[in-house]
Amino acid sequence: NIKNSSFEKALKENNYQAAYTVYDKSENKSNEEQALNAHLNTYFELCFSSDYNDTTWQQYRGIEVFNSLIKETVLQKLQTTVTEYYEGKYSESDVKTYLGRISKFSFCKEELADALDEVNKKDFSDKAYAQGVELYINGEFEKSVLEFKKVSDSDPNRYPLAQEGIDRIKNEWGKEQLEQAQNMIKVHNNEGATVLLEELIELFEEYPEAQQLLDSLAPELET
Repeated sequence: NIKNSSFEKALKENNYQAAYTVYDKSENKSNEEQALNAHLNTYFELCFSSDYNDTTWQQYRGIEVFNSLIKETVLQKLQTTVTEYYEGKYSESDVKTYLGRISKFSFCKEELADALDEVNKKDFSDKAYAQGVELYINGEFEKSVLEFKKVSDSDPNRYPLAQEGIDRIKNEWGKEQLEQAQNMIKVHNNEGATVLLEELIELFEEYPEAQQLLDSLAPELET
């Protein structure tokens, strides 16, 4: 308890070298790690508040001495913030500000670029989903799949629906295409069946039934 108290005191004073010394000497580090996580959350809260200013990171930057312990949490916070933006919680300008603050850590350069890229893709992703639905309704299934594939996986609402749409098209329209390929094979139009099956596999990326049928043609095509 004394060690944990001195650890928390050092964190509160932003004296991270002292905190690390206590942590390094601790035999059971779970209490210190919980306190560190709580302290990191305090920084996150500041990142989303009007209290954040030009000196905030200077005050907290020494926490990087614990990078090996906090890296995963920081990167997860970046992704969570992007997801919340897709849910409509923040404006585009605000979320970019928050991401910039969260990503002050030295290991965040590439992850920040990826997060900002996802933010910039939101309008594109929204339009792709709407277009995919319209094309599906109109029976243009290939084009619908291509649009659904453009929906960002950072969108917790539209992305699962887009995947569901792709699966539905694969199970319904895709099955019809498989039957068409089988009919081509029956009349010895193996080249036509091959083209159709290859297009199906490219469209859906993973289609075991189509791949199995295509593989069955390989020996005959080789001869």
